[in-house]
Amino acid sequence: LTSPRKVRARNLHLTPSGRPSRRGRRGLGIATGSRPCAYKTASGRSKWLSRDPIGELGSVNLYAFVANDPNNRFDPLGLKDYKKGTDDPTITPDPGAGTWDSEEWTLGSWSLKQLIVNNIGIVWIGMPDAVNHVQHYFGNSGSDYTIRLQKMIDDVPSAKRVFNTELGLAQAFVESLPDGKHQLTSGSASGGYNGKSESQNWYYAVGGYSAWGKGNATVCKDEYTLEFQYKFYDRYNWDTGKSVTILGQTVTDQFMGDFHRQGLAREFDMRGAVKKTVKWKKGQAPKVTEGWESEQGR
Repeated sequence: LTSPRKVRARNLHLTPSGRPSRRGRRGLGIATGSRPCAYKTASGRSKWLSRDPIGELGSVNLYAFVANDPNNRFDPLGLKDYKKGTDDPTITPDPGAGTWDSEEWTLGSWSLKQLIVNNIGIVWIGMPDAVNHVQHYFGNSGSDYTIRLQKMIDDVPSAKRVFNTELGLAQAFVESLPDGKHQLTSGSASGGYNGKSESQNWYYAVGGYSAWGKGNATVCKDEYTLEFQYKFYDRYNWDTGKSVTILGQTVTDQFMGDFHRQGLAREFDMRGAVKKTVKWKKGQAPKVTEGWESEQGR
């Protein structure tokens, strides 16, 4: 373990990924010493000895580690877990409201559905994605829904940070590859969350989600081209024990999940993807353009 302060760890057990195992975390017994490492800032604070190798793509803080969230993110090799390949990471959605159409619907529930469908655009005025997603839920098809992912990235600061971090990690992995053409993918998805204070529209439309990157890379000496695809997944569902407040009224997931169980609405998968072409020379800022050059002119 390397940090700005010396750390002693007892009974630390690591998984093959480098993350502490449950038994290791339970009895971690970390004691932090008071003697700092050799390097200090002018303020006297200890500091990482090296700058972030992906530069400002992760954030303007060039000395942050795993987005300053080491409890929830880990990066033992400094490159997350990008690898050669094309497979998407496995993502397990929340259990949701249960089996669709497993209960008898009631006239009261049907009437409430009509009330919501006819008025949600007024209640959520100025929140087009939140409205469209709940309308798709009550549309009762259960079909996949493609979200406006680029719009979400543009609107939500934390979503932009997740995107920039994934892109930067992919670039760092590309720089570790030999000359030639390569396919790369992330071995696990990053978790993102659209906070209500950032965007009420995307808070109600999505909330938490999974995202990851993949693509094609060409390496020639110290020059790199990356056709990067950033992908999104979330299950639009309703879990027990949760709730949201809308116009001062508490709406529980149990209440919204009843429509799914009664066959009056249906949970569905939300997906999205954006494509970028990234070109750069080692040590220089990248040039990012929309789409993939290999697909232009088709």
